[in-house]
Amino acid sequence: MGTFELQELMKPQLLHAASVHFPIVLALLGIPLLYVAAVSSTEKNTLLWMAFACYALLTVSGFLAARAGFQAAEHVPSNVAPDVSATLHRHEEMAEKVWMFGLGITILILLGFIKIKLFRVIIMILAMLGSIALGGWVATTAHFGGMLVYKYGVGTPSIAKQEKETHPPNIIQESPGTSPTNDALIPLREIDPKAAQEVSYKRDIKPLFERFCVDCHGNDSPKGGISLTSVASMKLSGRKSGPGIVPGKPDESSIVRYVRGELLPRMPKGGPALSENDLHVIRCWIFAGAIDDTVSSPSSPEIGNPVGTSEGKK
Repeated sequence: MGTFELQELMKPQLLHAASVHFPIVLALLGIPLLYVAAVSSTEKNTLLWMAFACYALLTVSGFLAARAGFQAAEHVPSNVAPDVSATLHRHEEMAEKVWMFGLGITILILLGFIKIKLFRVIIMILAMLGSIALGGWVATTAHFGGMLVYKYGVGTPSIAKQEKETHPPNIIQESPGTSPTNDALIPLREIDPKAAQEVSYKRDIKPLFERFCVDCHGNDSPKGGISLTSVASMKLSGRKSGPGIVPGKPDESSIVRYVRGELLPRMPKGGPALSENDLHVIRCWIFAGAIDDTVSSPSSPEIGNPVGTSEGKK
């Protein structure tokens, strides 16, 4: 096998396609296996151990398939049509929970080995109900994945070639003439290092994130694993695309890439894109080191009006 063929096989799209079928098969196989294990009167618990192995493998394969899927999603064109983006987002959200449900059922099966009759009956009933629910969840997740591949052509080997030649139908959001659309990449301005030092997190960045972002990225379970509630949390890696901010490197920061439209879904999700000026201010702040100035002495002076963000224009 040549280097080119090996590189093709290692592409995230193909890795996801190869790995995604394991949790589907295991979820469907686990339902009858767990039922037979629950009603079996054998003392050796062989079937129960088989059910445990099945859902343990489902947990691991589901986790790996979700990770491969997140990497594959980063290769989807940034200007996909809204229905494609919405389907992709639903598929990602559901796929992320498959391994969590599998882990929950695996734990229940372990508890089923406890030899207290009433307790075991309750646990096995919960495990069986969970396996049925997980089977339906996996089937729905697979349905969205099938739509992406067979209806929209997302992730197929020919997409990259088609993308260079002509936009495939239903995939790309067409733009009339040269007019920018909500799905066009926001232009990047050159950063003036001196001006970048004037951008304040407390005054310019935090209000912007609070207005547009924290509804989804400010709770205990932030979307994508990226929390925008503090500078420290933004420096942590999300589930998909690395740290939210990389101080000194704005264009390597996933927040900038999502806001600009390089990564999908574009943020803020479901709302209008941020302005070119808003993105520039965010990039300037990160370029200058992403300094957190929320903790300051009472005598610290406040500098004028916000630096050109949507908040400052109100």
